[in-house]
Amino acid sequence: MDEFWGDRSKLTGLDTLRCKGNWLASRPRYVRDTWGDEMLARVSERLEERERGYFDKSPMPFMWHPFEALCLIDEKIVEVPMQGDVTAMRAFGGAMTDYDLNMVYRAFFRLGTPEFLLSKTHLLWRQYASAGRLASKVEKGEATLALEEVVIPRYLCTYGICGYLGAATVAAGGTNVRSEHTACVHLGDPVCRYALRWDRAS
Repeated sequence: MDEFWGDRSKLTGLDTLRCKGNWLASRPRYVRDTWGDEMLARVSERLEERERGYFDKSPMPFMWHPFEALCLIDEKIVEVPMQGDVTAMRAFGGAMTDYDLNMVYRAFFRLGTPEFLLSKTHLLWRQYASAGRLASKVEKGEATLALEEVVIPRYLCTYGICGYLGAATVAAGGTNVRSEHTACVHLGDPVCRYALRWDRAS
């Protein structure tokens, strides 16, 4: 199994799946904020022309763009500044809660609860990807989620999304948040599943 891509035979529609521009724009911002302009230039140099265009010039946030380009950019981020450590994508996923969520989402998180937020993950997922569904079952202090109808690379389903969900739960008021990727398509499970648990803020 490829540590980054996972089981490539199970990846579906990377050439047709689309992602929103805000997802792409977070890539150069994270590299600059974490490693500086010199590393930003090194990643850019390693990219092919199409991906470099997205990396060097932030795309319109709410326009649809090739999801494959996102993955190829991430592959170089893992190779160069992350030095091959694909698990570092979890921290990156967490940082996206600060980068991507505009004032509407921030108000949404403040006014709601972790339970409310995680009950709406099917809507939140569609702010990023053109296909698939992030279904959830939520109870007090815990939630189980399933990524259905789409298979994405292992680095993203295992680390990126798990980090994002944990940080988003913190943003919604959860404390002592535990976020786990409990089942994975790349390991033979029918869907990717996530388990989150949290305490209430005092």
